Formats: sequence, structure tokens, C-alpha cells
Amino acid sequence: MKKLKQLAHVLFLTLVLTVASCSSDNDGSGGSVNAGEGTITAKVNGQTVTSATELTSGSISTGQFGMLAITGTNMQGDGFTITIAGFEGAKTYDVGGESSVFAVCSYIDTDMNNPTVPHIWSGPYDDGAIAGSVSVTEVTSTRVKGTFNFSGKNASDGTVKEVTSGSFDVKLNTF
Repeated sequence: MKKLKQLAHVLFLTLVLTVASCSSDNDGSGGSVNAGEGTITAKVNGQTVTSATELTSGSISTGQFGMLAITGTNMQGDGFTITIAGFEGAKTYDVGGESSVFAVCSYIDTDMNNPTVPHIWSGPYDDGAIAGSVSVTEVTSTRVKGTFNFSGKNASDGTVKEVTSGSFDVKLNTF
């Protein structure tokens, strides 16, 4: 289980680096806690963060080892990533836990004065503990929609941030 979680973290980081330069064709609106088309939005310690449609995308792979990965940032470099290892379609996934199907979520806060060293809060962060959930409510060949919440811990300084009232409506690339 631990190796599977480590693999998910590596795949998650790879996706973030790969997708960061992709753009979306959608015209989205960033609401307060309801994701507009092509965005991810949530409250981080009570403050709303919404991704830009140009900097938000997702990918899905199906089959025996299905995976869903979505990422989005705003123009200041703040954003979210959500990866579900063992993706099985529309349902609720735990962030962490003992299941072989689980989600890994992160909030990224980029200091534009030093953008090469972003601050990242990720969940899960305690072995076996459930740090939140991701509910995928709709999946089509081109879009994924849902809600999420999690507690994320910064591995560098040990601080924890609460990500609540999250939602996403993201264009998908299928592999």
C-alpha cells in the first residue's frame, strides 16, 4: 500500500509538471465555491482560490489501472491538483486511507518572488488516515465534474491547511 501511495505521489508530481503548460479551450467563470466551466475552486483556510481556465486541465486513463488527474492554477501560481489512483468512474474516493483506490490532493502556493520553490500542502499525510474526500459526480469523454475537501500538510514546515468547499469542472484529455 505504501509503495502504491509513493507511486501515486510520483505520478502526481509528473502530471503537475507536464500539465502546467497546457491550456483549456473553455471560457470559464470562477465563482466563489462553485467551479465555473474549466476551473477548480475551493476555500483554503477560509479564503477562496480559483484556477484560471487557461491553466486548468485534466487527464484520464481507463482500464485495469485507471487514473484521473486534474490540475489548475491561477495567474499568481496558486492552485490545486487531484489524482485518483484506481479511478472507477463517478463515485466518492477517500483522500488516503487503507483502500487500494484512493485520492491524493494538493494545494500549491507559489511565491512569485521565488517561483521555483512553491509551497505545497498535500493530503494524505498520515499513513492510513483519511484526510478528506473527492466526489466525482459526472464523467464524460471530455469533462469531469465533482467536489472535494481535504487537510493538507506541508512537508517542509509541518503546517496544515484546510481545503473546503472545493469543486471542479475540468476538460479531459483521454489516454
